[in-house]
Order: sequence, then C-alpha cells, then structure tokens
Amino acid sequence: DGKLITRQLSNEVLPGVTRMSIFDVARDLGMVIEERAFTVQEAQHADALFLTSASAIVQGIVRLDDVQIANGSVGLVTHKLRKTYLERSVDEAKRIAISFYICRIATEFLSAGLGGVIRAFWRAACVMQSCASFLCC
Repeated sequence: DGKLITRQLSNEVLPGVTRMSIFDVARDLGMVIEERAFTVQEAQHADALFLTSASAIVQGIVRLDDVQIANGSVGLVTHKLRKTYLERSVDEAKRIAISFYICRIATEFLSAGLGGVIRAFWRAACVMQSCASFLCC
C-alpha cells in the first residue's frame, strides 16, 4: 500500500540513526510512515517485513513464528530501501573523503605560510563541492 508501519519509540524501540535514515529514504520514495503498534498476525500478512540496525542496515525477514512472509523471499520494498540507503551512504562517504582531502591540503598550505593561495583554493573547492560541510577544519 506504499505504507511503512513501525512501532513508536520506546525502551524497546530505540531512535537509531539507521532507523531515521530509512525513514528519510522511505519518504523520498513516496512512502507514508505510520508509527503505531501492530499485531504478530498483521506482520505475518505484510507485503514485506524487515528490521533495521547499524550492523544489518535493512535486514529482510521471510519467516515469523513459522509463518512464511509474502512469498518467502525478501520483498521488493526491502531491497529498494536497502539499495537506496547504501547508495546515499556511499555518496556521503565520498563527500567526507573529498572534504578531508581538501582540509589536509589547506592545512599544508597554511602551515607553509601560503594563506592567499589557500583562500583561492578554498573558494574553488567550495564551488566544486557546492559548499558541502567540511568536517575536519
């Protein structure tokens, strides 16, 4: 139905970074997020079932209490959420690596007393990176 149903935050459901990132991905994919309680039977009849964690990212579940979920394989929505999450993570890692490299060069120029050169370099880097946040300087 284009709906992602998850339990509300509690002492059993933590506000993890992966969970929040999957919410962002789901919204961008046009899904509606509904935070509420649900029954085991409702979960067993879902089109797809998955859990999120920092280590598993998005892990599809194909069986719950000896009941096969959907057709017994990981759902298309689960695959799409995982794939999009991973693509975004790789893009963010590239931005951070580029920012780190730029900061290292800037530090070397500054320590060599080439402040004017580094300012010009920094302006060019900002334009190139659309002024992404530079985390290391």
